[in-house]
Amino acid sequence: MYCVFIIKSLLELHQIKTVIELDDKLTFWKKSGDYINEIKLQMEKDEFSKLYALLTKLNDLIKTAYTTNNPCIISTYHSKYIEIGLAVWMFFFNQTAGMPFDTVIKLLSIKVIGNRTREFEGLKPS
Repeated sequence: MYCVFIIKSLLELHQIKTVIELDDKLTFWKKSGDYINEIKLQMEKDEFSKLYALLTKLNDLIKTAYTTNNPCIISTYHSKYIEIGLAVWMFFFNQTAGMPFDTVIKLLSIKVIGNRTREFEGLKPS
C-alpha cells in the first residue's frame, strides 16, 4: 500500500516515534445508519459518547506530545473516518485554547482553503 510507504518514510525522515492509528478505535462510527429511527437515535448517542471519550484521550496525547517535544502522527486508512481528523483538531482547539467551535471552524477553513475574500469581492452584488 503506497500510503503506508509514505507514512513510514515520513516517520523515518522526521524521526517520529509515536503513531496513533485510529481505524481499530473507530469501528463504532457510523453504524447507526443501518437501523430504524428508535434504535438509530440510541446508537448515535452511543457513537458520540465513544467519540467524545476518544477525542479526550487524543487531546491528552497531543498535549503531551507537544509539551514533551515528541512528535506524533494520528492516522486512519479508512475513508469513512475522514471527518474524524477535523473533529480531532476542532476538539483540541476548543478544549486546549478555549476557542468556540464557530471560531475554530473559521480558522481551520482559512488554513485549508486560504483567505480568499479578495477573489470573491468581484462576485458580490452591487
